[in-house]
Amino acid sequence: MMILSVVCLVIPFILIWKSKISARVIQVALIIGGLEWIRTLIYYAQIRLENDQPWLRLAIIIGVVAIFNFLTPMVFRTKSMKERYSLR
Repeated sequence: MMILSVVCLVIPFILIWKSKISARVIQVALIIGGLEWIRTLIYYAQIRLENDQPWLRLAIIIGVVAIFNFLTPMVFRTKSMKERYSLR
């Protein structure tokens, strides 16, 4: 897990470079992060179901976080980000 932690800490510094590749790397990382939130949701919901505990609130909270994570790459579609990172 140490390697994954270091990768998560380094990824935001990729934005220092104003290139198309850095923007795409960040977008892919955010989508992978969203997939990880979905995996986490399934894992914890199964545990709560096995223990006969309520799971709906957990699903709503983590689901909203996952949706937000999937929508975050859309920030690169704004005019200023397209200009900064030379996106079309």
